[in-house]
Amino acid sequence: MTLLGLLHLCFFALVAGSEASLRGGGGSSSPFVFVIRSSTASPRAAAQAGRLSKQLVQQGVPSSAIRMLHAEEGGERGEFVHTHGYWTLAPYVPRLHKAGQALGAAWYVFVEPTTAVDVRSLRAALAVRAHGDDWFVGHKLMDKSGSITHEYNTAIGYPLDRAGFAVSRGLMAKLAAKFASRGAEGMPRDFHIDATWSFAKHILDETHGKVKITDDAAFCAGSSGASAARLGHPRPGCGTQAVREKFSEWKFPGSELSGKDVIIAVKTTKIFHAVRLPVQKATWIADRPPGMEVVFMSETEDQSVPTIDLTKEWPKLLKVDSETATGHCAKCHALLKTLAKRWPSKKWYVVVDDDTMMSIPRLLDLLRTYDSSKPVYLGQRYAYAHTGGENPQGADYVTMGGGMAMSGTMLKRVLKCEECYCPTPNQPDDMRIGSWVDVEMGLPISHEDGFHQAEMSNYHDEVLASQNIVSFHKFRDLEDAKQGYNKWLLDSHHKEL
Repeated sequence: MTLLGLLHLCFFALVAGSEASLRGGGGSSSPFVFVIRSSTASPRAAAQAGRLSKQLVQQGVPSSAIRMLHAEEGGERGEFVHTHGYWTLAPYVPRLHKAGQALGAAWYVFVEPTTAVDVRSLRAALAVRAHGDDWFVGHKLMDKSGSITHEYNTAIGYPLDRAGFAVSRGLMAKLAAKFASRGAEGMPRDFHIDATWSFAKHILDETHGKVKITDDAAFCAGSSGASAARLGHPRPGCGTQAVREKFSEWKFPGSELSGKDVIIAVKTTKIFHAVRLPVQKATWIADRPPGMEVVFMSETEDQSVPTIDLTKEWPKLLKVDSETATGHCAKCHALLKTLAKRWPSKKWYVVVDDDTMMSIPRLLDLLRTYDSSKPVYLGQRYAYAHTGGENPQGADYVTMGGGMAMSGTMLKRVLKCEECYCPTPNQPDDMRIGSWVDVEMGLPISHEDGFHQAEMSNYHDEVLASQNIVSFHKFRDLEDAKQGYNKWLLDSHHKEL
């Protein structure tokens, strides 16, 4: 045998041995724990997670090794658990590690409900790495420019979430020990914007910069073979593949929705009436379907727009001063009350800033996946200071810049809530509304990654290509807005594959 042949033989023997060690001892053991990152309040995400779970079981993964995050956060395993903020991942680590220990898991694999998974290819890809060492593996992305979504830090590599990522047993054990030893009070009290990026940052911080994400070609992006991937079959050579979901496949039964069932309120102020509103009118508002109303709410009446003067609608709640121009809590509260008073029978109420850009067709397709008779509050979910533990702290909220949607049922409940008020007029409106829903009423908030708090250039192209984009926030001028709208939001560009 030649030296090259001997080397090949040794390599395949090493892989085979590693695969054997990954298989575990049979029974309820598993080489993997899969975490399906399904949103708690989304029936679509729950259904998608259930479908992926069945596909994994069909590929030999024990059901006990599959953790659906919406079920974990909702306590559906028949026990009371302190699960608030598990979606941010760090508070979930100690509990997840305990589950993995019971299964003898070598790897913890995090996927989205739409991710396509080939367990055999994934096992082969991970088998070449020692799971007792510290590994963080996925489809690596690096930002080209800084943005608020990633704390203006371009030095941290992070995984493409829809392609999934994996954490080795050794690294997970270290993270769990550190987080558990601190308790809730010792957890980082951060803003949580992009959970995947934040988790990569946690790993980097907790290992003192030693563990960065390793790029692996088995975690695949791109639309090649998208139809097969949507059915759960990644293209050859891929252990996982990012899939852009198709909203029309997940319509909620009886969720017929037309433009007249939805009203959009643009929250604006006098200084931007002539600057920003013409841009919105020339782009996404011009493409709205027949019957859909878009109204403009300000602290002053302007017939050229026209606007609704909120200080006249609710003079005791809102006064004309510097606070009404900032668009904070009292102004948004008055806006919600005006919507309920003037348009009481809409199925959905959408609120956006005067520099928000939207795709109305995709917004409607998304809303059709929800039951408007339920209390639903959705958009890009942020959070602050989630700690986990026995006495979890922190709160979720939908960031207003990317737009937020409330079902008619949710709006009625918010306005009837006696604890739901603005302690001071100028508190951040999105954080306060989030606390009303999440803390005061104890209702879940549904995250939809098609909503974006920042402008288009702040997101990696591969992230955007994997999403059904509903909104962006901020534009420089009409030309900038038109270019971005035509590239990412115009319905003919980003058709569902």
